[in-house]
Amino acid sequence: EGRAMERLNFTHPIHLAVGLTLWSVWFVAVYSGLSVACAVTPPPPEAGALTLLNAALGGF
Repeated sequence: EGRAMERLNFTHPIHLAVGLTLWSVWFVAVYSGLSVACAVTPPPPEAGALTLLNAALGGF
């Protein structure tokens, strides 16, 4: 009964390497997407940091 809810232990060093790799790929993809989107359609300067794109990325 308690075995189904047992917490998984990710203690192998490969988990750290894979986790950091996945995080870095995600970070590069999101930051690249932001850069491309701002280059294609730059927001108006008076909007400051409060843009729809920043709000959408804030959800990640």
